Amino acid sequence: MQKQTSPFFKIIPLFAVFALLACQLDALMQATAPTATSTRAATATRAPTLTPPIAMLVSPTQPPAPTDTPAPIVATITTNNLRVRSAPSTSGAIVDKLNTNDKIQVVGKNVAGDWLQIPLPSNPDARGWISAQYAQLSGPLDLIPVVGPGAPPTSRPYP
Repeated sequence: MQKQTSPFFKIIPLFAVFALLACQLDALMQATAPTATSTRAATATRAPTLTPPIAMLVSPTQPPAPTDTPAPIVATITTNNLRVRSAPSTSGAIVDKLNTNDKIQVVGKNVAGDWLQIPLPSNPDARGWISAQYAQLSGPLDLIPVVGPGAPPTSRPYP
């Protein structure tokens, strides 16, 4: 009759084989891993040379002229009790009134140029329209931008 060996003694050799394989695998991985090597070839470097500074000659010139921003065009009202309207039309709601010799900045005109857009006297952040026939302008009508319907597109919002 043969003697029974314990299962423990059968498993020990398997663990030993696995341990040896694991050590060999680790050694194999380290042997094949790429190492950082310098591929730069040695080159001779020259010592830096000092270059004397070159004096820049600047000819005296006039400073650049500041860009002329056109003065705002002002309308002097030529009639008493001029109605300021919400739209460039006599059908626009009356939002304010102006009197003779009142001065107000003109910020725009309609396409036809017969209505002028102004800041409202009672609220400078809001806009209103007056008939151009009752305003004497401090500058040419051509310098006033077209605003409202029919105006050319602009790249920035109206202030």
